[in-house]
Amino acid sequence: MIVHHSASHVWTNKADIWKWHVQENGWEDIGYHYLIQADGEIVPCRPICYMGAHARGNNHDSIGVCVAGDNLSERDKWTVEQILSLQNLYRHWLFLKPNLQAVGHRDVRSTECPGVDI
Repeated sequence: MIVHHSASHVWTNKADIWKWHVQENGWEDIGYHYLIQADGEIVPCRPICYMGAHARGNNHDSIGVCVAGDNLSERDKWTVEQILSLQNLYRHWLFLKPNLQAVGHRDVRSTECPGVDI
């Protein structure tokens, strides 16, 4: 599981991500499998049966999770609800895939994303 932040305001939603990935980048779909919104809602994005497009070189064997917000900005840090939902999503997938590891995007690419320790 590779965790990202949207590097945008905490109220970013699926429509925003779709616009950036599909309309602006020309991708087939949102690159992440899940988006966790500010209220903690876990929103499915790209179907899990399809390879993600979120961490070049690591998409073939990962689940992409984007948490809305920008953890490099005090104003748009993740909410408590988002952190709890991220933990719950990880536990869900850990039950299904006992060897699953959660890492930040920065652990597989040169980036500051997701901006905080996970």
